[in-house]
Amino acid sequence: TTHAIRVMDAVGTDSLKLQFDCYHMQVMEGGIIRNLRDKTKHIVHFHPDGNPDRHELAETQELNYPPSAEPSPPPTTKAT
Repeated sequence: TTHAIRVMDAVGTDSLKLQFDCYHMQVMEGGIIRNLRDKTKHIVHFHPDGNPDRHELAETQELNYPPSAEPSPPPTTKAT
């Protein structure tokens, strides 16, 4: 994902975005919630699917989806 974002930044157009496939992201990188929050501005399509085996979203899946749908906390600022 980091490499794809570097390519997108180098191309320099808002027309190029990511399709975020949760199954593959979990298999390849893990950290679904962190990745979603860190890369939101680059994502145009979110493809939720279960892991393992790409089944429907359910409590039996490895990924816990409710927290990933929660809004990100506001950025913190350091006191000067």
